[in-house]
Amino acid sequence: MRKINVIFWVLFGGLIFIQGSLRALRKMIVTVPVADLRRDYNVLAEPGLHAPALSKNVRGLDTQLLYNERVLALDEQPDAPNMGWLKVIAVEQETCDRSSNHWHGYPGYVRKEHVRLEKSSDSTSENRLMHDLFACKPWVPVYRAPSVNSRVVKEFSIGTRLMGHRIKSKWYKIVLPGNRKGYVRAHDVRSAVQNRRETKRTLRHKLVKTVLSLVGTPYVFGGRSAYNRHMTQLTGLDCSSLVDLVHRVYGIKTPRDAHDQFLKAREIRDGKNLKAGDLLFFSRKPEQENGRMNHVVIYLGNGDVCEATGLDFTSKYETDRPETLTTRVISVKEFIGSSINDITSGDQCSGVKPGYFVYLRTFLK
Repeated sequence: MRKINVIFWVLFGGLIFIQGSLRALRKMIVTVPVADLRRDYNVLAEPGLHAPALSKNVRGLDTQLLYNERVLALDEQPDAPNMGWLKVIAVEQETCDRSSNHWHGYPGYVRKEHVRLEKSSDSTSENRLMHDLFACKPWVPVYRAPSVNSRVVKEFSIGTRLMGHRIKSKWYKIVLPGNRKGYVRAHDVRSAVQNRRETKRTLRHKLVKTVLSLVGTPYVFGGRSAYNRHMTQLTGLDCSSLVDLVHRVYGIKTPRDAHDQFLKAREIRDGKNLKAGDLLFFSRKPEQENGRMNHVVIYLGNGDVCEATGLDFTSKYETDRPETLTTRVISVKEFIGSSINDITSGDQCSGVKPGYFVYLRTFLK
C-alpha cells in the first residue's frame, strides 16, 4: 500500500547500519492519543492541514501510533540535523519485506515529545491487578472521577490499549501519563478476558457492529485513528488500518498494510463460505503473477461490505457527520459486479473495481 525504500529499511529492520556501528535500541511507549510515523523527518504535512482530509495523501505519512503503543527507538545520532525526531520501529505494526520475506515492525520517524522510555510498571505482567483494555468506540472519554458528570481529561481513539482494573460494575480505573489516574466506562473498552470468552458467532456480530461505528470516518492515506473534529492532529483511516483497528479491539493481531494482511490471513476459496467479518482483498494483477494487494474491505454479511475509501459516495447508513467523510457501506454486487455466492477467490471484477482480481481471506475462526 505504501512504498518503502526497500534497501534502507531492510537494513534498518535487521538492525544493520551503513555506518558499521550497532546502536542500542530503547524500549519506548507513545504518550499522546495519536502520533504520526513518517518515513522522513524532513517531509512534513502541508501547512494548515486539518481533518477532515478527503482522499488526502499526506506527504510522508506512513502510519500512525496510538497512546501506549510500544516502539523501539534508535539512539539519536550526534550529527542529526533535526534533534526533534527519533528513528523508531513500531513493533506492534508488522510489515514484510518482499525481497527477503523478513517480518519486522513498521519503521519511521516520530517526534521525541510523543514518546517516553518504557518502565516495568507499564506492563500488566508487573501489576497483577491491571488488565489490558482496548478502546472499542471511535473515541473513548476518560473522566477525572467515575461519573459522567465529572470532567473529561483525555480521549483515546478506537484500538488504543489502556491499562486498568475494574472498580465498579460500570467503570475501570486506568493509568494516564505522569502516573495520573482516570476512569473509563466499562462499555467503552474491551478486556482481554472478554475477548477470550467470546464465542465465534458473537465475536463476528460484535466486530461488524464496531466496523459500522466507523462509517463516515474520513479517508486519510496512512491514517490509523478514528476521526475527531476537536483535534488539531489529522485523524482518519485508510483501508488496511480499518481492518487493523477493529481486529485489535478484539485481541486479534494483524499486520499494518493490505498486502501484509493478505499474506497472514487464512484463505477462503468460495464466496458462499464467506461470513460476516471476513475480508476481500484486491490486486491489479493475479496473485500468481506477483500481484500486490492494494485494497481490502470487510464483509458485513447480507451482501454488503465496508471500506475506507477516498471516493465520493452516498452511504446507506445515515450519520450526523459531514457527507464528505468516506468510510462507506456498499453492496458486493455493486462493488465487484457479482453476488457474494458467485465469487471465487481469484476472480476478476467488474463493478466499482473493473479489472481487479479479488481474493478472500479471514483472521477469524
